[in-house]
Amino acid sequence: MIINDLLMQNNISDSQTDELNDIMKNRDIIEVLIVEADDENEILKCEFNDFYDFEFVLPYSQYLRTLDVQRDVKLISNKIIGTSTYVHIDTIEEQFVVLNRTSALEVKENKFMQKFKVGDSILCTYENIIFKKNIEGSKYDELGMYLDCEGMKGILPKNNIPNIKSKKLSQLGIVNGDQIEGTITHIIPQKRIFILTMSKCEELELEKIYVGKYIKSTVTSHIFNVNEQKVFISRKKTKREFAKNQPVKLFVYDKNDNTGTTLYFAKLSN
Repeated sequence: MIINDLLMQNNISDSQTDELNDIMKNRDIIEVLIVEADDENEILKCEFNDFYDFEFVLPYSQYLRTLDVQRDVKLISNKIIGTSTYVHIDTIEEQFVVLNRTSALEVKENKFMQKFKVGDSILCTYENIIFKKNIEGSKYDELGMYLDCEGMKGILPKNNIPNIKSKKLSQLGIVNGDQIEGTITHIIPQKRIFILTMSKCEELELEKIYVGKYIKSTVTSHIFNVNEQKVFISRKKTKREFAKNQPVKLFVYDKNDNTGTTLYFAKLSN
């Protein structure tokens, strides 16, 4: 009985070796689970389906996206344990399988940019909150969330989350792997990233009059909400003061897409 079990185990192992070799040869992308971080040897240990006779390792040098190669994986290694990711198989040495996330994500990013366009609704996976040290330098402000959609990195700015108001993102109870649905507002190919919104925004037409509601003023501009889009009027163009939520007719004449969020510019309309 023991001999039969051993023979069956060897047959399973040979079959799985052939399957892994086919995956490597075809450069197929597989999804693995990161289970352990070894900072000393700079590798992540992974699991893949029921291939328990093999040791899957992902070197730190092959973990980062192409544009993130300057980052130190040791700073985030503990945070990515328990997460799933896409990889290629680079080499197989007996029971030792070396993985490559960098090359797999580059392929996934290219496919994303071919498949989706601005205005498409997509389902994303939450990764973590984006923090930035504030002016005082003693605290960190929440800017939004990092997302993943089919291997492409995304950002959901906090301003693009409806009804968030003064709540902190860390208080929403979202955990890594949760699903978030939204609409693509921008795809930035050179940065390999997309911007998402959960608000139902309609792109505004230029040289058209809209009714907007006053939000607030800065040193340089008055800011209005028009169909969930921010519209700016230069303070130099008007001396008027506005009440909160006051409806005002605005003539939209220009826009700027360089910030990742579309900014519209207008003047008062009679």
